Amino acid sequence: MGKICADYFSEWKYLENYDKSSNGRIWVFYKPDLKVTAEITEENFMHLKVRGRVDCQITMVYGSNDEAVRRLTYAKMQSIQVSNEAWLVLGDFNSILAASEASNGTHSGSDTFRE
Repeated sequence: MGKICADYFSEWKYLENYDKSSNGRIWVFYKPDLKVTAEITEENFMHLKVRGRVDCQITMVYGSNDEAVRRLTYAKMQSIQVSNEAWLVLGDFNSILAASEASNGTHSGSDTFRE
């Protein structure tokens, strides 16, 4: 990660979750004029508080391919407290709504997506 940061993002700050995931599933790069604080760091999500021109909270999600792990991740995310400010949740949820969206044509269902 150090080489990528030095080569492409040398003037940016970043947060990552290597302390929770040896694969470092989540990398967040941001301009130095923002104040970004990791409020919660887990293996499959990071919840951030952002202060700058616009104050908001952001939850970055990496959905496991394992449905049971995804459900655990979503259960942990329910503890996030956001009051009167914008909240953006984004990422790769690894969940689909319809079988036609699956790259291999099979999937275990769309229940977690609907939830």
